[in-house]
Amino acid sequence: MKRLRYKHGYILLDALVSVLILSVAIVFLARSFIIPIKASQYTIKHSKAISILNNKLAEIDIGLTEPGSSGFEQENYQEFYWATELITNHSNLQEIKIIVSWDERKSTKKVYGTTYRYVFEKR
Repeated sequence: MKRLRYKHGYILLDALVSVLILSVAIVFLARSFIIPIKASQYTIKHSKAISILNNKLAEIDIGLTEPGSSGFEQENYQEFYWATELITNHSNLQEIKIIVSWDERKSTKKVYGTTYRYVFEKR
């Protein structure tokens, strides 16, 4: 039976190539776990912005918030800014736009909503 003979340094080179391939594979596996986590964080922030938007719509409907007002709310160390704007005012019908925004890394994300309010004439 013949014995395999290795040249000096061949085993070291083989080990280095194996470590390189393994490290590249680990980096890609780690990225595949990070991307869904970032997406779920964005979804949570978007859901909170929608919740604030719905609250402001309800407050406008019952008269607690007036068109032209703005402010911010803080949820879990994240600030959400909101603003209302009177778009049109046709006789007794008002179109009111609501914007909720938050900072996401290097950009600002926004959610928009519109409601209509009928203003009764005072007699």
